[in-house]
Amino acid sequence: MIYDPENPLTDEQLEILGEEDFDSFLEYLDGMSAHLTRKGNPKVKEHKEQKRQVLRDTGITKIKTNRDQWFD
Repeated sequence: MIYDPENPLTDEQLEILGEEDFDSFLEYLDGMSAHLTRKGNPKVKEHKEQKRQVLRDTGITKIKTNRDQWFD
């Protein structure tokens, strides 16, 4: 079973799924944990923006953030 962040399962449904099909239950939990880790850490984003601002203040205007931009 695939985790859907728009329509997550309730605790009762998770218990039933765990009893009936344990492999699907584990797959659902893996999908849920993968979704939660993709959100990212807002503090990391804030720190990166602070570093970019320091570069802007020193006069560097072209900041390359993606690896594919290095080959332009």
